Amino acid sequence: MGTRRYIISDASKMLKVESHVLRYWEEELEIKIPRNEMGHRYYTEENIELLRKIRDLKEQGYGLRTIKMMINGEIDINRSNPNTVNIRNLFDKPKSEKNTFYKEDEEGCNNGVNNKEIMDTKTKDNSGDIEKYRGLENKTSLTESVSSESKMQQFQEIMGNIVSRALEENTESIVTRAINKSTQNMSKEVSDCVSEKVLKGVDYIIRMQDEREEERYRKIDEVIRKKQRKSRKERKMESRINKDEKVMNKKAERARKKAEKVRVKSEKNREKSKKLAFSTLSK
Repeated sequence: MGTRRYIISDASKMLKVESHVLRYWEEELEIKIPRNEMGHRYYTEENIELLRKIRDLKEQGYGLRTIKMMINGEIDINRSNPNTVNIRNLFDKPKSEKNTFYKEDEEGCNNGVNNKEIMDTKTKDNSGDIEKYRGLENKTSLTESVSSESKMQQFQEIMGNIVSRALEENTESIVTRAINKSTQNMSKEVSDCVSEKVLKGVDYIIRMQDEREEERYRKIDEVIRKKQRKSRKERKMESRINKDEKVMNKKAERARKKAEKVRVKSEKNREKSKKLAFSTLSK
């Protein structure tokens, strides 16, 4: 059996989405929809499933720009949101390691990682520096006589540097994540707002076109009806004239026949009169 094909009206009914919205999604997301030999769109089961996932993502609040980045493999949201539909299974593009790393950072931030925990992590990461210093301190104590006060002061300076660096990195990381998150939220809001305005504009244009077409067809229908009414009147007048002509012709024919009868009768009377006069003269 061949692949089943659906026209755009069938796809619209299946997805419960207007046809112009489907065309708008296809254009904005650069989805390749096949066409038949007549140049008309047709949708396969795979196309329907992809559009259904896009509709679900829209209902979850994602903008078209974000959905396009998901399709292109630039964002992987399945790890941070298990309830999100997996749209990337329909594509063969690799995952973006950079964005996946960012999502893991964002997930950690959203799960309540506070300043102390991050600082502890940074301190653990730098524990190797402390161990190196301790080894160096032990070696130095064998060759040089350095007072315990000097060693403690040096150790405190190193610890202070480590903590300061961890705090700086932690602050920078928090600020960066906050800026990125704020930028993402603003981008999503702007994208949704623009998409909504574009859809409203498209709906308005289509509605105006429909109204103009309806008005044009109404005027054409009115002109046709007027011509039909005029034609009926003309036919009635013509029929009435024809009837009058027939009546007049009948009357003229009767008058002609009557006159012919009178003429024939007059001729007969004249013949009789002539014969009577001739017979009288003969006697």
